[in-house]
Amino acid sequence: MENRKVINGVARNEIVKHEGDLIVEGDVGECAQINLTEGALIIKGNVKEGARINLSLSEELRQSSSIKASFGSVSIGCISIRNGGSFSAGSYSYADIRINNKLAGNVNIDNRIFTDDQVEELGGGKFRITKQDSNGMFSFVSINGRKNKSPDGKIAAKIDGVNYAGKEIFVDKKEVWVDGILSTGIESKKSPSVPRETPKLLIEGNVEDVVVIASDAEIIVNGNIGKFCQISSEYDGLTAKNIDEETKIVVRNAIKVGNVSRLCNLTSHQYGLNADSLANNVNVKTRDQIEIYGDIGNNCKLVSQQYGLASLNIGAGVEITTRDEIKVKNVGDFTKLSSANYGVKGGAVGNNVHINARDQIELSSVGDNSRIESKNYGITVDADVGSHAVFIARDVISTGSVGNRANFTSQNDKIKIRGDVGQSCKLNAKDSIRARNVGASSEITSRNDEVELVNLENYVKVNARDNISIMGLCPTSCSLHSSSGKIKKFPQPKQPPQPAPSQSTPVLSEVKQTLFSPPAVTSSEKREVVIPEAFLCIITQDVMQNPSICLLDGKTYETAAITEWLTKHGTSPFNRAKMESGRSVESYLVPNRNLLDLIDEFFEEHPGLANRSTNTI
Repeated sequence: MENRKVINGVARNEIVKHEGDLIVEGDVGECAQINLTEGALIIKGNVKEGARINLSLSEELRQSSSIKASFGSVSIGCISIRNGGSFSAGSYSYADIRINNKLAGNVNIDNRIFTDDQVEELGGGKFRITKQDSNGMFSFVSINGRKNKSPDGKIAAKIDGVNYAGKEIFVDKKEVWVDGILSTGIESKKSPSVPRETPKLLIEGNVEDVVVIASDAEIIVNGNIGKFCQISSEYDGLTAKNIDEETKIVVRNAIKVGNVSRLCNLTSHQYGLNADSLANNVNVKTRDQIEIYGDIGNNCKLVSQQYGLASLNIGAGVEITTRDEIKVKNVGDFTKLSSANYGVKGGAVGNNVHINARDQIELSSVGDNSRIESKNYGITVDADVGSHAVFIARDVISTGSVGNRANFTSQNDKIKIRGDVGQSCKLNAKDSIRARNVGASSEITSRNDEVELVNLENYVKVNARDNISIMGLCPTSCSLHSSSGKIKKFPQPKQPPQPAPSQSTPVLSEVKQTLFSPPAVTSSEKREVVIPEAFLCIITQDVMQNPSICLLDGKTYETAAITEWLTKHGTSPFNRAKMESGRSVESYLVPNRNLLDLIDEFFEEHPGLANRSTNTI
C-alpha cells in the first residue's frame, strides 16, 4: 500500500493526522483523535472513552476501490438511471444516467476517466467530453457541487490522474485533446493503474463509551460498542458485536450487530438491519429488511421503508411500520403493527393491539380491546379472541371463541366462528355467517347470504337475505328476520355417551349435565318454561344466584360452586387449566353482572317461577 504507516498506539489526548493507510498496534487513548484521509485504518487494540476518529475518502478512491454491481437501478429501454456502480462487458463504467452511448453525472470509465459532465463513447477507446445536454433525460442530472467543475465554467475531467478543463475534451486512448490541442493537463499526479482494495476502518478490540467515529469507509468492530457513542458511515455500513445504551448509529449500508441496549438509535439509509435482540426504547429506521433473531423490547419503534420485518417476541408499546410482510411470534400489549403492501403473521397477540395490513393476517390468538384490519384480504385466528375486539377485513374472518362486545365486519366474504360467541357481539358479513353458542344481546347480519347458528341466548338479533338456520336453543326474546329466505329451527341433537376419562382430575363430563344439555322435561300437566342454559351453573345445574367468570376457561359458574371446586382441585372443571402456584382462588373470579341482570329480567317476566331452581309454572 502507498504511504503506509504503523504506530504502536495513540496516547491520551494525542492527535494523529495521516494521509494513506494507518495501522495502530495498540489502543487509542482517552480523548485522543485520529484524522485519516485516503486510506484504511486498522486499530488492533481498544478505542478508549471519549476518543474521536475521522476517516475521509475522495470520491475517486471510493469508486476505484469499490467496483460493485448496481443496486436499485431503473432501466427503460436503452435508458438506465443508476444510484450505484455497474459493470459493462469488457470494461468498467459508472454514471448516474446513461442514454445509449452517452453518460452523465458522476462518471467513471475504467477507473481512468472521471467527470461530472457528459461523456460520449465513440468506440475504439475514444471518448468525447462536453457539457450535459440541456434537454431530454440528461436534464434530470444535477450538476450542483461537481468536484471537477472548472472555476471559469468550462467542463472539467480527471484523466489518468491529470486534471483537464476546456469547452470540449477528446480522449483517444492515451492521448487527450482539449479544444483541438494535444494537452498535458494542469496536474501530473498519477493514479494507480490497478484499483486498490476497498479501504476499511477495522477495530479489533472494543469501542468504549462516548466515542465518536465518522467514516467514509465500512466500519468493522470485532468487539463491543459502549454507551453514548456516535457512529456514522456516509458511504458504507457497520458490523459489530453488542451495542450499549444510548448509542446512535447512522450509516448508508447494512447494520449487522448482536444485542442492542436500550435507548439506541439505528439508521441505515439504503440497506437493512440484522441484530440478535433489541432492548427497550430502541429506534430503528432502514430502507431494507429488518431481521431480529431474538426479541424486541418494550416501546421500540421500527420502520422499514421498502421491505419487511422478522422477529421472535415483541414487547409492549412497540410500533412497527413496514412495506412488506411482518413475521413475529408473540406480540405485547399496546403494540401497533402496520404493513402497507403485505400481510402479518404472528402468534399470541396481547391486549389493546392494533394491526393494519393490506394482505392476509394470520394469528394464534388475540387479546381484549384489539383492532385487526386487513384492507384487501382476510383474518385468521387459530384460537380465541378477547372481548371488545374489532376485526375488519375484505375477505373471510375465521376465529375460535370470541369474547363479549366483539365487532367483526367482512366487507366481501364470510365469517366463521369455530368457538363460542360472547354477549353483545356484532357479526356483519356480505356472505354467510356460521357460529355457535351466541351470547345474549348479540347481532348477526348477513347482507347477501345465509346464517347458520347453534344455541342462542336471550335477545339475539339475526338478519339475513337468505335462510336462517338455528339448531338448539332459540329463546322467544330473539329476533329472526330473513328478507328472501326461510327461517328454520332444529332441536339440538343428542350427544352420544362419552367414555370416562383416564385422568384422576375431574373434568366437565363428570358433572351432572353439560352446558348445552337441556334441563329435565317436566310433567305434561304443567306448562313448560325453558330456562336458558346460560343461566345454569355448569357444576350445580341450578340457576345462578351470584354468577362469576372463571379466568381459567372464560366460563361462568355459581361463585360458591366454582370457589369450592378450585379450592379442592386447583383446575378448571371445563378444560383442566391449572391455577398458578401461590395465586388465590378469588383472583381467578370476576363477577358476571351482565348475566345476573339478564337472569333477574327473565324471572321478572315469569313471576310464576318463584323458585329459581325449577323450570315450570
